[in-house]
Amino acid sequence: MYSFPLKNNKIDLDIIFIRVLFAAAATAAFLQTYNYGVLAIAAGLLFAAISIFVKKIKQSFNIHRHVFLIIGIVMLCLATQTFYFAFILILYFLLEKIFGKNTVILVNESGVVLEKSMTKKNYAWVAIEHIVLKDELLTISLTDNHFIQTEINAEAAVDEQKFNQYCAQHLVNKS
Repeated sequence: MYSFPLKNNKIDLDIIFIRVLFAAAATAAFLQTYNYGVLAIAAGLLFAAISIFVKKIKQSFNIHRHVFLIIGIVMLCLATQTFYFAFILILYFLLEKIFGKNTVILVNESGVVLEKSMTKKNYAWVAIEHIVLKDELLTISLTDNHFIQTEINAEAAVDEQKFNQYCAQHLVNKS
């Protein structure tokens, strides 16, 4: 049996979300200029700078994305003087937990299984015409003339020759 995750080609939504949070905090701080004067302007400029350079800051200080998100939500809550934005963080974490899982491919005695975040698709050996793993690229040719081609994660140490032999053996004995 073989199991390996697919390469993660998703857009890094964390950076976008963090930028939006700090930009909103900067806007809220600028809107508080009447009440807090120079302090609000300085906070707004700081939040705007963090919003622009968030990726560089995250890499330089090796800050985990969840910590950065929490800091952004706290700053937004302080700048707007409301705690409604904490619900945004909770909602984001829940959605990430549900939809943020990587796709995993399982190849076993019964066939090939693609486990996505919300679905699981089974392909029996009878439905597979050909399967090849070459240079971290998995190609599955189905008998109904459909193809599945995807990159596997480079960290998944899979011996391509043994994997291809395993699959070829099951394809020969599929009847």
